[in-house]
Amino acid sequence: MITMKSPEYLSKDILDEDFVRVFRLPFLVQMALGSCRVHLKARFITIPTLGQKLYTVMCIIICSLLYFNITKLYISLYYEQSIVYFLFLTVTGLDQLSFFANLIHVRFLNGETNTGFCIMMQRIDRKMKIDHNNIFNKTVIRANILTITLIILLYVGLVISTLILKKYSLVTLFGLVHGQLILLVEMAYCSNLIIFFFIRVRFVNAIIKNHVHPENQNQPPKLVRYFITNRIMRYLAAQTHDFIINDTDVYLKQLFEGFSMFTDIYRFQVCLFCIKLVVMSLLTFEFCFVGIQKSVLASKNLANYYVIVHSVIGFITALYISGRCEVFFREIRETKRLAVAVLLKYQEGTILTIATKKLKIIQSN
Repeated sequence: MITMKSPEYLSKDILDEDFVRVFRLPFLVQMALGSCRVHLKARFITIPTLGQKLYTVMCIIICSLLYFNITKLYISLYYEQSIVYFLFLTVTGLDQLSFFANLIHVRFLNGETNTGFCIMMQRIDRKMKIDHNNIFNKTVIRANILTITLIILLYVGLVISTLILKKYSLVTLFGLVHGQLILLVEMAYCSNLIIFFFIRVRFVNAIIKNHVHPENQNQPPKLVRYFITNRIMRYLAAQTHDFIINDTDVYLKQLFEGFSMFTDIYRFQVCLFCIKLVVMSLLTFEFCFVGIQKSVLASKNLANYYVIVHSVIGFITALYISGRCEVFFREIRETKRLAVAVLLKYQEGTILTIATKKLKIIQSN
């Protein structure tokens, strides 16, 4: 006998249109690349369908053929130089392995966890009563558009330069471009999810600040639609939330639970990205240095320096993610400072209990 889920249960799994709009661009780009972790249809989120998984398998096969063609095309250039030959095979081999590992992990593993994470993010917003806050949503939307568009434009520029310089042999490097693009889009989306949690932690801090330092909290700031500053956060929090009435300790607990789920999901990608960035950069530098030294690589040959562009983009992406992580953890330290300020202000009562809970939540995470 088939049992139907209750409407209350289903409503928790159906995403709001405002929430879907926030992550629509990354989902569409990843769907085209064959690397989307979830399937979104009619605001209902599920694991990838069989057709999507078959599309991913097709991408793996095509990219494998392109990688093989790269090796076949350039191996004759380096065969007589054993060191350059070995470095070339190592660079292309490691890049292909990282491509396979990343694509298989995002598409075929942790399906239920990925869908649960998306639902968890919406549950956090609903609990905090900010699920229809356009300012918060537009900030993440702009971050998604900016980062993903910039990455795509960089790779489109590489393709256009290939055609302009008539290096038609570089068409075989599209497999490399596809693999790099998948990982960098994934990292861009990862960094924008950090913004998602950062904004909400800052909002909790704004609620506490309005209670500890109530001055100037109701003055409308300028440029509300474009920047999420502390002053804007305090103004928004003052309109809808109060430290005594709202369960800020519950907000913080759910935020940490969501962020913990986020780190578990993206730990493999970040580890893979860091290993690839360090190892591939060292091998690429050695490959180019030895190749030029032995007069195997022409200094004006775009093909020989194609991998250098990927390394530079990788370093920029790493700095970008590191900066956002630093901003997020600074906001967590600010939460701890504010909780201590509340403890110093109250010696007993419910507010003291709430502040104590906040400190325990922060220290346990």
